[in-house]
Amino acid sequence: MRLTIMSLLLLFLIHSYAANADTTKQVKTSCADSSFFDGYYVVLYTKDEINSLEKNRQRKLEGKSYQAPFESSMLRFFVSKDSLAKKSFASIIDDLPKKDKREVFIECTQDYADALGEEFCGKKNGMLKCSWPKLPSTDKYFTASKQSRYCFKVYEISGWFVKLRVDTEDKRDAIGKKIRYIDPQLKEFNAYFFVGYKTYSGYTTSLGEQVLFWKEVPPIFE
Repeated sequence: MRLTIMSLLLLFLIHSYAANADTTKQVKTSCADSSFFDGYYVVLYTKDEINSLEKNRQRKLEGKSYQAPFESSMLRFFVSKDSLAKKSFASIIDDLPKKDKREVFIECTQDYADALGEEFCGKKNGMLKCSWPKLPSTDKYFTASKQSRYCFKVYEISGWFVKLRVDTEDKRDAIGKKIRYIDPQLKEFNAYFFVGYKTYSGYTTSLGEQVLFWKEVPPIFE
């Protein structure tokens, strides 16, 4: 049976779409095994910091003297959906800044890719590469409870981490500031580096009543 021109065009378009849908493929590296992650990316702040931001923004709008934020206290963490079966989101949020972790999760940045690739992969095995989505911008801050001292921005995300074994001082140094969350008594631990995303979105209702809207505060400089 002969294929019409329209049929051939349709087959070409289907093939082109499949070829370009690379973000759904598992990321492969030559120096580490990857595993799938489905959960949330949380950017954590103290409520005091955001209240100060709001106050100084208002002073700027009123033409009064104000203080520009010098260094944000924001912290970045990943929370898997599986962990919510064991603990409430509120408990997890309050535990995130504690320095008692037995593993660490690291977001994709070029600096981390270079440092971790050089230390864990080396030139023979190829450097680590990673891809990170352009997350939607938002001025909305959420909280897990009115009593919590923390507020946060939250994004739903799925993708792949590579597992890296940290067992030398040089490897600990490559982890950078993330090392502060590890139990200082641990000699060895696992680090998980985010190398590729499959899906992502801004805040959704999937967390339900576990997340409360706190306030909306634009940055001082827009």
